[in-house]
Amino acid sequence: MKTNSNQPMYVIILRWLAVLPGSFAFALLMDFPVHWIVMLKSHNPDEPNLFGCITLDPATLEHLAYALLNPFFMIMASAYIAPSKRFPTAVVIAILITIFVVYSCVFLKTDAVSIAGSCLRVGLNIIGTAIALITVFDKQSKSSGLALSN
Repeated sequence: MKTNSNQPMYVIILRWLAVLPGSFAFALLMDFPVHWIVMLKSHNPDEPNLFGCITLDPATLEHLAYALLNPFFMIMASAYIAPSKRFPTAVVIAILITIFVVYSCVFLKTDAVSIAGSCLRVGLNIIGTAIALITVFDKQSKSSGLALSN
């Protein structure tokens, strides 16, 4: 699918305005199944620990899952919404996520416990972002025939 490079600026802006809310809405939509998986698994009377080995309380585990999965869902959704420029779109969304996460870590936390929790969430955000970027790059390179040689 070829795009016209002589498109007016307002068309480009409207496309970005469709990508950002769409990827954000998809990430919020995917929070619902993550919440219910954690809640249903945490209330299993047969297992004392969550998932057999994790002893975190469900709320903490849910927040950590959101930190890992939300960047992944946002980047994958943005790549799906903008199929002609998948990887550049994914990179822009990853940069926006990184700016938001660093800002919230630096400026919104004050005590040592919340700073440690923020560092853990930042690490999980970075992992989720990296996995999504690698996945989008791999899909784009396979679809365009530019697969990396081993």
